[in-house]
Amino acid sequence: MYLIPSFILAFSPLTIYKYKKSQVLFLFFFIAVLMIIYAGTRDVTMFPDYENYEDKFRQMDITSGAEPSFYLISYITNLMGGNPVILFLIFAFMGVSLN
Repeated sequence: MYLIPSFILAFSPLTIYKYKKSQVLFLFFFIAVLMIIYAGTRDVTMFPDYENYEDKFRQMDITSGAEPSFYLISYITNLMGGNPVILFLIFAFMGVSLN
């Protein structure tokens, strides 16, 4: 499962020249969505800081030393339902779209 997005990304430049601009944009959009979903929905075992961020998200203690943007996005996420997966999807969207 982890190799499929890498395989698509590695070989997509080889086939881009054959397609129209709209098809290429769709391909990049599709790959970006796959990357966002992959990065935002990984389970606890995939990265060790997951529980730390989840604890900070649940506590919402501004004095605990996390970034101000984390608290702002956590506050918005709490308004949207309070699920930490939404928080990670927002950060994944920001990371993939900015890169």
